[in-house]
Amino acid sequence: MTVPGLGSPHDVARRLLPDAQSIVVGDEIGGGMNNATYHLLVDRERLVLRVVDAAMNGDFQIDRAREQAAMAAAAAVGLAPEVVACLLPEGHMVSRRLDGPAWNRETYLEQVGTAGAIVRRVHDLPAIDGRFDPYADIAERLDAAVTRGIPLPDDLPALDATLDDIRTRRARALGGRLVVCHNDPWYENFRSHGDGTVRLLDWEFAGMGDPYFDIAVATAGLPPERAAAFIEAWGQAATPDLLAAVADLQFVFFYWNATWAVMRSRRPSRGHQPHFEVMAARMFDLARRKAPPA
Repeated sequence: MTVPGLGSPHDVARRLLPDAQSIVVGDEIGGGMNNATYHLLVDRERLVLRVVDAAMNGDFQIDRAREQAAMAAAAAVGLAPEVVACLLPEGHMVSRRLDGPAWNRETYLEQVGTAGAIVRRVHDLPAIDGRFDPYADIAERLDAAVTRGIPLPDDLPALDATLDDIRTRRARALGGRLVVCHNDPWYENFRSHGDGTVRLLDWEFAGMGDPYFDIAVATAGLPPERAAAFIEAWGQAATPDLLAAVADLQFVFFYWNATWAVMRSRRPSRGHQPHFEVMAARMFDLARRKAPPA
């Protein structure tokens, strides 16, 4: 079994766990867009194998060492699966399996206070090396798109002007104070565990950053009262100033996702994955809707 661009999962697992006596790679676990993830049985222990297309690390500004540092800090306090083995710089990884169900949107709406408290615990983790900078990611992806002749929206100058204004406002508000952020706390990345705890998955973009970016991602598309519940569980009141800052960063989030989809549209897809040109257009449109009035 070989995945184009990724190689043999069994070979990767053997590189990660050279001393294992028995390695059985099971079915692929759905949901991943940047990687392939598999059930793994190693010496009768059930684990999870992630196989990375290393070429994507550069295209999508993924720093696997930064990811592993964030995961290690989070796993130490029960916020992420424990990493059993990791190959750097590629990022191939074996982690402990979580036995509970993944959250769906309904669960998230019911447990949004729990989600807010979990994200706050992430922000309280000890500092790690490496920064998540969505503004730099967007600029790098747009430059690459121009170089590769990928079509971009006609109103890009207006979007960039809005992005620059938000970057200036957030830099002034933060004053250089950054915290550990997950940077993709979407409801699908929360998963219950058999011991009753909840963990966050998908730490690819974790790094030191703006905590309001996490709030922006986590509350995007929520009804106002659910967004307020998340923010209050995170530790602050949902004041007009805070909500305005979150709306700014939702613009950044959608723009960042749009540029991700632009770049992803020119790479081979595996299985039933979204039409990335359509996804990019939708994300650009959501960014426009979040742009503050001129």
